[in-house]
Amino acid sequence: LLRASERYDPARIRAEVCDLTDGHLPPELGDVRADAVTMIFVLSAISPAQMGAALRAAASGLRRGGALLFRDYAVDDLAQQRFDARADATRLEGNLYVRRDKTLSYYFSLEVAEALFREGGFVCERLEYTTRWVENRKDALRMERRFITGVFRWPEGEPAREGAAVTR
Repeated sequence: LLRASERYDPARIRAEVCDLTDGHLPPELGDVRADAVTMIFVLSAISPAQMGAALRAAASGLRRGGALLFRDYAVDDLAQQRFDARADATRLEGNLYVRRDKTLSYYFSLEVAEALFREGGFVCERLEYTTRWVENRKDALRMERRFITGVFRWPEGEPAREGAAVTR
């Protein structure tokens, strides 16, 4: 899809498909190092046991000092509330659920996300809950969605430090 765009410039953009859970980026990317990596609704679809490997893969594509921009589902999101209300919902553990299409859905707390990235070697610059309201005009419903948003930095040559700001 990306490569099909007339604006795709392979001299400036590299796009490859890969399985981040093996901890590596595809060899086609070679030694490419990016200033920023986005992980938007990626980690929630991966087993918690494999999230560290996905972060290692992302880190391997970042230059020192590069940023990882993170957005995903937060605890108490409307979708999680709907899981909890369903009698046939499949909860594997804690905040990990299986959707009807058999994909995973994990809901992050600030503490879990911060620990995951810190253990992966990242420095937390910002981490917070974000609330968005979704409106269903037909049924006159106003629904709250909750996400977790963060900016994590790959250190410039020293190990990740602890105690970065976390907004509750």
